[in-house]
Amino acid sequence: LLAAASLAGASFWRARRWLRGRRWVPCLMLGGVVTILLLINLLNTGIGYIAKDLTDALVERRADDVWWILTTYGSCFVLALPSRTLQFFLTARLSILWRDWLSRGLIESYMGH
Repeated sequence: LLAAASLAGASFWRARRWLRGRRWVPCLMLGGVVTILLLINLLNTGIGYIAKDLTDALVERRADDVWWILTTYGSCFVLALPSRTLQFFLTARLSILWRDWLSRGLIESYMGH
């Protein structure tokens, strides 16, 4: 644990110039996209199990369980919608930043020669 903390501190110390140029924003956005994708995968897995439980409750004609499972099912969709929207927004914003970086690099390289 101490070795990992010292490695992280050394990496931060070496990257301090890189952090000043706001180059950390795309990396943070990429980390956000990956985190949200993991969250969405977890929600989709949970929704699959809830759908299985709902089907089982319907087949066994357990009305009380059906309403409880439907409530849980709906709340998972309520959680999934904003996270999916945020993932879409971050992906689009990251794409714009990447295109801007590519365009600037191409123009600066062209004008430099």
